[in-house]
Amino acid sequence: MFLAVAGGLTRTAGNRVTLALGLVGGLAYALASATIAFTDRFDPLFPIGSLIGVWAVAVGVVAMIRK
Repeated sequence: MFLAVAGGLTRTAGNRVTLALGLVGGLAYALASATIAFTDRFDPLFPIGSLIGVWAVAVGVVAMIRK
């Protein structure tokens, strides 16, 4: 999550569009992981956490296009 924010703001790992994907995916996964032992309310957030993978692919495509 921090890599997505830092990389998106400085444009070293993606841009502001990919920043949103990494941030939302990271927050969803963190919230679901932190509360799994106490409640099942946030379990549906795990699939949203897959946006981290989408972020990684998007950053890779952006990096390939730049070169």
